[in-house]
Amino acid sequence: MKSRWREALTTHLQTPFVAGLLILMAAMFWLSRTFSLGAKLFPMVVAGAGMLLALLELLRQWRSRGAREEQDFSDLAGDDDARTYPQGLLHLGWVAGFLVLFLAIGALPATGLYVVSFLRFRHNVSWWTCSGIAAGLMLCLWALGLVLRLKWPEPWLF
Repeated sequence: MKSRWREALTTHLQTPFVAGLLILMAAMFWLSRTFSLGAKLFPMVVAGAGMLLALLELLRQWRSRGAREEQDFSDLAGDDDARTYPQGLLHLGWVAGFLVLFLAIGALPATGLYVVSFLRFRHNVSWWTCSGIAAGLMLCLWALGLVLRLKWPEPWLF
C-alpha cells in the first residue's frame, strides 16, 4: 500500500514540484532586483541558477514523458547498512573538526587545511590535486570576502 502511494506521488507530483520551485526562484529573482549591488548579488545568482536547473529538469521530464524509468537501488542494499551509523559519525567528526579549526586559526587557513587533510587522508586523493582544490577554494573565499566586504570571525589563536 505504501509503495503504491509513494509511486503515485512521485510520478504525478514531480512536474508540479519543479514548476513550483521555478516560480519560487523567479519570485526571488524579481524581488531582489531592487536591492543594492552587494545585497542582490547572492539572491540573484542563486535564483538564476535555480531557474536554470528547474528549466533543465522540466525539459528532461518533457523529453522523457511516457517513458517508464527503471529505478535501480541495488547498490543501496546489502551489507553497507551496518556501516551507515559509524560513517555518519565519522563525517560529523570531520565537520566538527573543521568548525573548531575555523574558530581557532581563521577561515582561510582552516579551509585550506581541512580540504587538504579531508581529501588526502579520507579519500586518498593525490597531494597535487587536493592542494590545487584547496588553493582554488581559498582564492574563491578570499575574493568573495573582498567583494562582499565580509568580516570574518576573529580566530582564537592569532
